[in-house]
Amino acid sequence: MHRLLFALPLALVTAGTVPPAFGHPPGAEGEHDHDHAADAAPASVFTTRPNAGRQVVPPQEEGMFQFVIFGDRTGGEPEGIEVLRQAVKDTNLLDPDLVMTVGDLIQGYNQTPEWMVQMREYRGVMSELNMPWFPVAGNHDIYWRGPGEPPPGEHEPEYEKHFGPLWYSFEHKGCGFLVLYSDEGDPVTGEKTFSKGAAQTMSPEQLAFVRQSLEQLKDCKHVFAFLHHPRWIGAGYADGNWDEVHKTLVEAGNVRAVFAGHIHRVRYEGVKDGIAYHALATTGGHIPGEEPVLGYVHHMHVVTVRDPDVKPTPQNHAGMTVAMLPVGAVADPRQYTPERLALLDTVRRIKLQRKSAPLTFGEEAVYGEYVAAYANPTDTPIEVEIAPRGGEAGWRFAPDHRHATVAPGETAEFAFSYALRDDRLPESVPELVLDADVIDGDARVSLPTRTLPMDVELGGLSETFFTDAPDRGVLLDGGSAVRVADDAFRLPADSPFTLECTYTPDAASLKGTRGLVAKTQNSEFAFFLNDGVPQFDVHLSAPGAGSGRYVTAVSRLKLDAGTTYRLAGVYDGAEVRIYVDGLPVGATPGAGKRTRNDLPLYLGGDPGRGGELTRPVSGVLNDVRLSKTARYEERYEPADAPLAPDADTVLLFPLDRRVGPFFPGQGTEGVVGRAVGDVQFAE
Repeated sequence: MHRLLFALPLALVTAGTVPPAFGHPPGAEGEHDHDHAADAAPASVFTTRPNAGRQVVPPQEEGMFQFVIFGDRTGGEPEGIEVLRQAVKDTNLLDPDLVMTVGDLIQGYNQTPEWMVQMREYRGVMSELNMPWFPVAGNHDIYWRGPGEPPPGEHEPEYEKHFGPLWYSFEHKGCGFLVLYSDEGDPVTGEKTFSKGAAQTMSPEQLAFVRQSLEQLKDCKHVFAFLHHPRWIGAGYADGNWDEVHKTLVEAGNVRAVFAGHIHRVRYEGVKDGIAYHALATTGGHIPGEEPVLGYVHHMHVVTVRDPDVKPTPQNHAGMTVAMLPVGAVADPRQYTPERLALLDTVRRIKLQRKSAPLTFGEEAVYGEYVAAYANPTDTPIEVEIAPRGGEAGWRFAPDHRHATVAPGETAEFAFSYALRDDRLPESVPELVLDADVIDGDARVSLPTRTLPMDVELGGLSETFFTDAPDRGVLLDGGSAVRVADDAFRLPADSPFTLECTYTPDAASLKGTRGLVAKTQNSEFAFFLNDGVPQFDVHLSAPGAGSGRYVTAVSRLKLDAGTTYRLAGVYDGAEVRIYVDGLPVGATPGAGKRTRNDLPLYLGGDPGRGGELTRPVSGVLNDVRLSKTARYEERYEPADAPLAPDADTVLLFPLDRRVGPFFPGQGTEGVVGRAVGDVQFAE
């Protein structure tokens, strides 16, 4: 028998209303919901949430079945929606009974109008599924951001109206599905965050619902639970009450697995008290590259459900089999144990150590020997091959590659002689292509190929270098930028300061969130573009205020493609302001010391946690100046001439001259930027 558990308002039940199943766009004006359960018997879903709008309906199939789980959609580039679209196509080919999610369905962190647009986009893509799908709320779906205080519940009312209850359960083919909500927030302050235990604690109301649901589902052969935050991994969740939730699930006796998302990496914790714990990566969200062997992958989990007394196999847990399905492959997620991930992470982070002088770019010939060392800190042999690359730019190397098996605790050196084929000065830096295979017993794990630049330095420059350059800037392609090392300049943390640049956006740069000039990671400062609207961010730490916060001045003007703008951001110790062409267009009060970090400053992008280039912008950029003073108070008239250095200049990059990969700073000796990606000049 197929049993459905709803607790709908009496008016809906007595009126004979069958709520529409998920899988199609919201029932707004001019829209139509196809009801997957229209031909089924009247159904009910159990929830202790009041009817806030859209409801859910389980599928009507019976017998052995499969269901698919999607990972996080958001936290990355807007183009991730196309990954979700492909996942929908793949799922239709697999033809499971239903699709579950683990939250972060939309980008969120916004106000209601933007939230509604993103909701319709997500549901529009999911409407192409041939089977019902069921939502789980994540922090991106719920957290509200905007001026002033957030509304009560932040985006919870919109979520329940357009996606469904924050928590609910249903039954399908003798199996229970339990959806939990992991962003209720701090019960005292109302703050919603996933970094504090008090805000990651399940409320008594929801815990009572869990017990009621498990009682309703006690006759099911399996129960599967879904939530967004993997609270069992500890870390920021350690002070919550997941142990109590886990105990409640164990006492039910038929809960087989719990699935979550949020960490954007496949992770399998094993079976605890009969319950398998899985965390999914992404289905369109941000990952640092497609690297399935490391658990970073756009994927789905495919769950096959059989009777719990089925003959056990190494892959089967109490009648349930889980397979990870990236594009074109199926993998067992249980190989991603914490121990295996730690080993692979260690190997992929091994850096080559230079044992010779760096290559020098200057006015003299370039030749010599370059020696790189590879040290193996693990207890597993690593087979390494290193090949220099740069022939297309004029470099010549011998030999063309070297390889060695590096024993545990040992170091191998790789030496290459080099020279330029002619007297031209290449703009690109020669690279070392590194391949590493971990010899793990009888298995060989091939890690992704890494391309590492050789160490280079800038030689002496002539006196005319800074006076003979044409008036131009750099043309950024959305994947390139100029990187300035943190130790190349110093801006006092308690100093007022001004950040300036001249920028001409193109059409691509006016979509999504892009870093224009940035040094942020819960610290420092940046110019960002959000759908073409510039903003100036400064992270300030006031005495006794904890870890600090961003103070953001958002422009009331939106940039147009093809138009050149002079931008200025000022922090004077009491206020953060942004100017466009000398006009003050946004201001926010804020005081305190600027929070420091040791990440690079990107001209044309934003640093990731490891200092890598993220969210790069496209267009033409020049005249970037950072000053240790608040240069502007009121409206001002920008000069027609390029910016010039003075006693308050910390760094100034005209970005109209280069030596190899280097962009020297003007008037600030020793400050040098370096090209990342294909940086060209815009004449």
